[in-house]
Amino acid sequence: MPALTATLAIVDPETKALCQPNRVGEIWVDSPSIAFGFWELPRHSQTIFHAVPLIVPIDTMVPEAYDPVPAGFLRTGLLGGLIEGRVVVFGLTEDRIQQEVIQDVKATDAVLEDAQYEYHYTTDLVNTIMQRIIGFTAW
Repeated sequence: MPALTATLAIVDPETKALCQPNRVGEIWVDSPSIAFGFWELPRHSQTIFHAVPLIVPIDTMVPEAYDPVPAGFLRTGLLGGLIEGRVVVFGLTEDRIQQEVIQDVKATDAVLEDAQYEYHYTTDLVNTIMQRIIGFTAW
């Protein structure tokens, strides 16, 4: 039996840009064993089964399509990353809660607000509630 080959990419789900190493993003895969698409839904098939990530070259800083595999990638909907050489999966992208954290940044005479985001996963929140609230049970 021949060994299966697959290509994995970690992509920012909002910008569709490839993530730097040790960053969390959506896991995209390409493999000969992945289906071609949805039956009679070509637009959805293109978006999900043939996605093409972006790369931003340092010299031009202009986003370009990065397509090392001719058929594109399958968007898994899983958040994870390649951390210290291992694929780590955190959960589904839909299961995260985005919290905007605003920090005051001093710039000369004015105080500017710098918005950053923290992500929390529903499984973590459920586990915390289960540990801290007596009598609470999961469904």
